[in-house]
Parts: sequence; structure tokens; C-alpha cells
Amino acid sequence: MRDLDPIDPAFGFRDGAAAGPMLRLLIWTGLQLSGGEEGSLLLYDPATEDLRFAMTIGPAETEQVLRGQRVPLGAGITGLAAATREVQIGAPVYRDIHQAERKDGPETPEALIAAPVVSGETLLGVITAVSFAPGKRFTGEMGRLYGGFAAVAALLIAQERELAAIARERAAHPSIARIAAALERVAEQRPEVLVEAERMIDALARISLPAE
Repeated sequence: MRDLDPIDPAFGFRDGAAAGPMLRLLIWTGLQLSGGEEGSLLLYDPATEDLRFAMTIGPAETEQVLRGQRVPLGAGITGLAAATREVQIGAPVYRDIHQAERKDGPETPEALIAAPVVSGETLLGVITAVSFAPGKRFTGEMGRLYGGFAAVAALLIAQERELAAIARERAAHPSIARIAAALERVAEQRPEVLVEAERMIDALARISLPAE
């Protein structure tokens, strides 16, 4: 399993975030269990209302070729999984994805699992497993397994985006970051002081902010 470029920060991920390698490990594990040769994470882009390849596990050149390519909602097995919020299994029918050249075997996938990555009511993306082996078919059991993997992926992505939002807020307001760091030190060394600190912050808020 390679460690290639991190997920594009445009998707709300921090540089060097642990969520990236963990998602790669999740996809790699799915491939080992399903017998697929390639697996991908596609993230939903609300601005364009489609899916974009964000990472792929497989041959070295595959991620460079697939990364950034888009799949419309409802298009093929992957787009259908995103549109219906249900795991889909079958032979790929969406042919507008440019595949990496393969030295041995067919260049067109024979079988595909696509599991939607959903947090609450929010679509985050889709994870996939692909096989190029002639006659290969994924089972319903594999589909249920990928549904579980997608739930784990949703937790990782949602948590990373929340942490990234906090980091951006702290970067925009350095004083908040300094106060938070000071409170963390107090919590470690003098936790009993936190009660008084909370009272002071509440008092400052009452003085500074208009009543609701």
C-alpha cells in the first residue's frame, strides 16, 4: 500500500491529517477481503453536485489517472449509490471514466461495489472496490461489508472536517488559539481553576455581547 499525495485541502482536510492514511488503510483492507484489484474514495462536491475521485488504492499509475475525475450523481453504479444512499453491486455501466493503461488483462472493470459514505442526512462520498478479472462478481455479503466500511469512512471524514474547521478558525483568530492553549495547560496542571475561568469568560460575554 503506497502513501501518495494527501487529500486535496479543498475537500476540507488538513495537510498531513491522520484521516488520509486511515482512509487508505480502510480501502486497502476492503480490497484484501473482497478480492478487488482497485479501490477508491470519491468525495461529493456540493458546488458541482457530483463525485470526484480523491484517492485510489491499486497500481502506482492508477491514482494519478483517476484523481480529480468526476462522476455525476445517478451515473453508473457509483453515481447510483450516491443518489440512492444504498450499496450497489454490479458490472460498471458508466464509461466516461478514463482508466489507467493496464499491461495485463482488460482495461475495463468487470465488477464493482459502491457504498455511499453518509453522515446523518449528508452525503460525503462513495467508496468502491473494482475487479478487472474476467467473470468476477462481488457478493451481497461483500456489499454489506462495504456498507460497514463506508460508515467508518463517514466518521473519519466528518471528524477531520470538524477538526479542520477548528484549525481554520484558530488560524483566523490567533488570540483564540492562545487562549485555548492556555486553558489546556491549566486543565493539565490546575483543573480546579477551570471553574473560575469559566465564570470569568461568562462574565466577559455578558458585558461584551448583546442580550439575546
